[in-house]
Amino acid sequence: FKKVDKRVRVIHKENKGVASSRNIGLDNAKGEYISFVDPDDYIENNFIEELYNIIKKNDVLLSVCTVINVNGKGKKGQIWAIHKNGVYDFNDYFKIRICCSVVDKLFHKSLFRELRFPENIMCSEDGCLYYELIYRAKKIATTSEPLYFYFQRKNSLTRLNNPKVYSDIFKSRYYGIKYMICIGVSNEVINSWYYAVWADFTKLTKQIKKIDKNSEYLISMQQMYKELNFLVKDKLNFFNMFLFKFPN
Repeated sequence: FKKVDKRVRVIHKENKGVASSRNIGLDNAKGEYISFVDPDDYIENNFIEELYNIIKKNDVLLSVCTVINVNGKGKKGQIWAIHKNGVYDFNDYFKIRICCSVVDKLFHKSLFRELRFPENIMCSEDGCLYYELIYRAKKIATTSEPLYFYFQRKNSLTRLNNPKVYSDIFKSRYYGIKYMICIGVSNEVINSWYYAVWADFTKLTKQIKKIDKNSEYLISMQQMYKELNFLVKDKLNFFNMFLFKFPN
């Protein structure tokens, strides 16, 4: 690609994970907009064009498209994140509980000012930044056009039988909810996300217990969940309060 297009730059580096690679890209980016594509996924030819157009049309700093799952045989299946055409402020956007990844989006470079992905997290590292990026953007333009195709491999990092991976997935959720509380989102938003927090905690702790009941990652997750419950206990509706009292 570099040989046929002078705009392409290739950076060689030691493999230190997804977050490290994304940070190198951010540090070296010269353009006005940033987008991320995972190496085993693919995009429509007009992915950037469409997302750029709705940014300009709606005078926003961030745009999002619909994502389609693709399995190992190339068969298209479930829609991973559905977005109707529209413009949301950050509070309304949090309510629709869409995909917490960065791959289906186009960001104005300014949103990443003094903000980088945590390199000590193996999985779901983008979820740690996602909430702050949405808040910084203030308004988000969405399109229902399926422009990003997410390839699901059976042995992908998110499916590995690894306690640290499970812990990192929950840690991403933990940082997200804490950030939403700090910026003062409505109780309605907190309640709309709490069930997902409870469900993740229940599922992921069970996975870790199958591997090691005394895992340090299990203890860490339990501490994070306990802290979140303390922070949200006065914000929960009746249904979520029931989950709060009976977490497992």
